[in-house]
This record gives sequence, C-alpha cells and structure tokens, in this order.
Amino acid sequence: MATQTNKFKKVRIFKVSKELNVSVDTLVAHLEYAGFKNALTGAGINAAITDEDAYLELLEEFAEDKEIAARVKQKREARQELIDEAAPVYEEPLVVEPEPERVAAPARAPEEVPAVEPEMPVAVVPEPPPEEAAPPEEAALPEEA
Repeated sequence: MATQTNKFKKVRIFKVSKELNVSVDTLVAHLEYAGFKNALTGAGINAAITDEDAYLELLEEFAEDKEIAARVKQKREARQELIDEAAPVYEEPLVVEPEPERVAAPARAPEEVPAVEPEMPVAVVPEPPPEEAAPPEEAALPEEA
C-alpha cells in the first residue's frame, strides 16, 4: 500500500488577507518576522504562500482578527435582513389600457392653387465701354499758367 502524502497547495496572499481581515503588507511583514520569508513566491498582492507551516502561523497569529471579521459579517447580514423585512414592498397591479381606436381623418377637397403668370423677360443691355481717361499721374498735377 502506498502512503498518501498531504501536499500543501499554494494559497494566494490576497485570499488569506481577505479571510483574516488583515492587510497584505501586515501578513508579509509577519511572515518575514517569523522567519518564513522563503515561504512566499511572487511579490505584492499576487504573492503565494507555498509552505503549510507559514500558513498555519498566519492562522494562529491572526485568529482574533478572523473572529472579529466573522462577527461583523453576521451583524451586517442581520441588519440587512431587518431592512429588507421593514421595507414595504409595493407592487402595482399591471393595468393594460386598450389602445384608442384610430379614426381616419375626413378627406379634404384639393385646394385650388392660383396660376402663376410667367414673368416678362428682361433685356440685358451691355455696359458701354469706359471712356478713356487721362493717366492718373497727369490728372493729379495742377496746370501751370
């Protein structure tokens, strides 16, 4: 018979943070302080805990925070249930109004349009050629007597 080995599956630090109601930075700082710096792979919020002992250390250290988070969650759920029960639910009956009947407008007699008389054509008169004028330089000088 083969013996079963209990392999620890890595856990993302943000999930542990959410579960324990503690910030990721606090968890990382505690792991480094407790000597489990090598138990983390990755960095930041996507880091993972790969050592089961490190995970159990976090659960032990922050058990009180986990209990507080659970109580707060229960209180929030209870308060929401009270709000849901106290709020009256108004359901308006569905009223279907019949569509009004459309009545065709009475036919109108076509209006007579007055006849338009054609306009008289206008003759186009060409402009006379301009008279020859003295060059502007000569016209500007006064005549000497």
